[in-house]
Amino acid sequence: MTSQTSENSLFRPLQQRLFALLWTGQTISRLGDTMYQVALSLWVLEKTGSATAMGLVLICSFAPMIIFLLLGGAAVDRFSRGWLMFSSDMLRALIVGGVGILALTNTLQLWHIYAASISFGFFDSFFQPAYSALVPDVVPAESLPGANSLTALSAQMTLILGPLIASLIVGFGGSATAFLFNSVSFLVSGLCLIPLLSTDASRTKAKRSSGILKDVGAGLKTVSTNPWLWMTIILSSLANLLLAAPAQTALPVLISEFLKLPSERLGWAHASIALGAVSASIWLSKGNRLRRRGLMGYGALFLAGLATLTVGIIGFNVSMLGGTMALAALLGVLVFRGIGIATFGLIWTHTMQEMVEREQLGRVASIDLLGSIALLPVGYGVAGLVADKFGAPALFATCGAIMLVMTVLFSFHPVVRKLN
Repeated sequence: MTSQTSENSLFRPLQQRLFALLWTGQTISRLGDTMYQVALSLWVLEKTGSATAMGLVLICSFAPMIIFLLLGGAAVDRFSRGWLMFSSDMLRALIVGGVGILALTNTLQLWHIYAASISFGFFDSFFQPAYSALVPDVVPAESLPGANSLTALSAQMTLILGPLIASLIVGFGGSATAFLFNSVSFLVSGLCLIPLLSTDASRTKAKRSSGILKDVGAGLKTVSTNPWLWMTIILSSLANLLLAAPAQTALPVLISEFLKLPSERLGWAHASIALGAVSASIWLSKGNRLRRRGLMGYGALFLAGLATLTVGIIGFNVSMLGGTMALAALLGVLVFRGIGIATFGLIWTHTMQEMVEREQLGRVASIDLLGSIALLPVGYGVAGLVADKFGAPALFATCGAIMLVMTVLFSFHPVVRKLN
């Protein structure tokens, strides 16, 4: 295929006006979120100098999601997805705007941050499943691969650009300016959702007479009776435990203490992962590329596990490779890690959208998200302890090897081998 055809496949979903508005709003909102997180980290560390305080902020964000995600998914299937997202955006704009005003007036306190983080976690437990379920409502089936790729692409690009822009804004205007920018980004996202409200309001809702807890049970039953769904959610949870948690906790240690390189090289490492993810997103934007999706998806996760194992091997052999060669090898391997994670995620998202009825998609998406984040707090703690006791290279090598074994074992299931 020519590059022009590939570009058309990737950007074709943007020809759908409702998806274009949805995607634009979420891209701006994600950019604001990444800026907010950077500014928030800087503010907390400046005011308290405590990593424990920052850890409590993360716990306040994660805990409400873990508690309310299943209810949020059921609500997404019972009520208007567009209205849930719109309400969430408007309320979050008010909250983070209040945080920005308090910061401007030098009256912001740590408990305000904890309260805002709890609120954000609660609203995210409704917003995230709603977005996953709403995309198939506004995009034709043939354009779903491109729409999912665009969503992944915007997430990666904002992860790259957000910290850079946040550093500039905080440098010139302080953390308060970044907080207020995030408030504006939520307002823009909400305004983009307005045209979707009337369309979404006419969508067939789940029967409300059954009760929301029965709706949650129906979603769990849908997942438990479909081997591809429950196996892949488990494998995704293991991937976050064995791949994401070590990368976030021990990659800075590997670069500074084992490769003996300046800490800013961590930015290069994250950019390499994002480059791989962006490449995979563009390549997978064509629906007809998704052949033998079961083995292809699990094979992509195998690649990510192999890359993680190789990171550990590089760490063990720094003295033989030398700092420059070790860094080059590390960056190259991390590109393949990004390719593997993004390919697995996109194949999983697309197959879930195909397999699950629209009326249950919110609940299944919430179960998927819950499975993905449930083990992360444990992963962060265990990865830090293992890296401190045995070294970052040992952590990466061990986690990568376990991920390889688990992926191979799961791949023997007939459902995975037959999924096309």
